[in-house]
Amino acid sequence: MGLPDDRACPSASSAFLPQLPQLGFVRLPQVLAPRGPIPVSKSTWWAGVKSGRFPAPVKIGGVTAWRVDDIHALISIAHNEAPHSVAKMEAR
Repeated sequence: MGLPDDRACPSASSAFLPQLPQLGFVRLPQVLAPRGPIPVSKSTWWAGVKSGRFPAPVKIGGVTAWRVDDIHALISIAHNEAPHSVAKMEAR
């Protein structure tokens, strides 16, 4: 017995990826694995921010956050370079 349509079951690739909001801001735990889609350590992330490899944060009332658009763009760029290159970002 199958599912009625594709909307009832997300694709296997999206089933395991954490979902980011479409708009707004996210904090670092929502960006980095295991809760987020970017599999790098905090120290690698901050080194990448410093070097310009990863997007710069914004301060909102003293809280550090990232624009969701910037994170989606980072994932898109990594995906276009190679389908599994998000995991390779740490090696750069």
